Amino acid sequence: MDNTGNALSDALKTDPQLRERFRDDPKAALSQWLGQPLPDDLEVVAVEDSPQSIHVIIPPDSVTKIDGALSDQELEAVSGGGTRAVTPDFAQDADQEF
Repeated sequence: MDNTGNALSDALKTDPQLRERFRDDPKAALSQWLGQPLPDDLEVVAVEDSPQSIHVIIPPDSVTKIDGALSDQELEAVSGGGTRAVTPDFAQDADQEF
């Protein structure tokens, strides 16, 4: 993740007003954060992490770029959060199948 994504993630951790804007209208908040409008047909979904939840992001099944879509670099810049390895209690045993 580049510095923009890290900066957004850091700001969301420490700025309650920014967090509220992302909860209320994530697309407008992201557009304001980036300082540029986002395509009308782009959906922005903000999901708030908690210790009791795991979020799995399923990538699109096609690598075809759609007109007006954000580039990989643009998406990386706004992705926030980063990644983390999460091992649920039920998966502690490496031999366990689930």
